[in-house]
Amino acid sequence: DTLEMILVAMINIYIKDKSLLPDHKQQNLVQFFDIAEKRFIKALSRKCSSGAITLLWNAGKSESKNNKFDESIGWFKLALHRLLQVNDIDRAKIQRAIQNSLINVDRYDDAIKIFQQMDDTEKKSLITQYNMFKVYSQKGEENKVMICLKEMTTSNEQNLIPLLSLCATSSNINTRIAIESMMLLFKNINVGLDSKVSIPSALRCVIGLILKNDTYKEEYLDTLLTLLQEAFKFAKDSKNIENYRFTMEELEWFSSQAFNISREC
Repeated sequence: DTLEMILVAMINIYIKDKSLLPDHKQQNLVQFFDIAEKRFIKALSRKCSSGAITLLWNAGKSESKNNKFDESIGWFKLALHRLLQVNDIDRAKIQRAIQNSLINVDRYDDAIKIFQQMDDTEKKSLITQYNMFKVYSQKGEENKVMICLKEMTTSNEQNLIPLLSLCATSSNINTRIAIESMMLLFKNINVGLDSKVSIPSALRCVIGLILKNDTYKEEYLDTLLTLLQEAFKFAKDSKNIENYRFTMEELEWFSSQAFNISREC
């Protein structure tokens, strides 16, 4: 259809236009979409809709990669315009991308609003719950962070372990959340490992966080024992897996910590 070809061409022209600032381009496209929505007698074809959404998605991702998160939000929101009739799968993907950009510019309440707009199934998805983990961590709402962690472990996706590892080593979380994340990681280790995950590094990070606590002997001694036992078990079980072998330096570090703790306690 000629009108559909013109629509996609106009989107491409606006995206590539160097003479306008991103927010001006996005405002113009919103007006263009609103007018087009009234002019089109029937719904857009799947091919046209997919082509338009792909252009807007790529524009948003490009801005995100350049750390221009405010601009990326505008492109992602355009991809959700009623005219384009985005399907449920693409809608969820775009909403998560908007969330990520909002989190990167510290707009946590707006990220929560996006979460509230999602359908019930998507709200419980692994990536969405990880996004909300980040939101509530930044807002200091520990109970909600814990709920997110538990929701994450209802998934059997292979990237569960990498995400739990990231949760355990996030710089803005407290000791209790770091421990819970690490414990859940070991509890769900059978989901599958990922070559990008360094279990020893995550363990060292969490154990180091505990040892910085002046009252760790009173509060976390049993937890430390459990973590060191898990480290030993994992080292033994993974010794024949190339990507997960503990290095000599890592083994020496864990042995040293276990020895020092046993002397002090």
